[in-house]
Amino acid sequence: MGEARSRFPSCWTWARCQDNGVSDPEREKRWAELFDQLDLNKDGRIDVNELRTGLTPWGIVRSEVDE
Repeated sequence: MGEARSRFPSCWTWARCQDNGVSDPEREKRWAELFDQLDLNKDGRIDVNELRTGLTPWGIVRSEVDE
């Protein structure tokens, strides 16, 4: 986990949804890959436009993103 954490700004917090606090390297790797795919301009943030654009190929339409 130390390696993945160093890739991100120190001001970020790590979201943990439905877990017991135990680190899962494979899960964290998948989240990092998803983030990299959605961060289209590679600025370390995902704005709503990047989210809309990134989720469109998965069949998620704008109205669903807006919700």
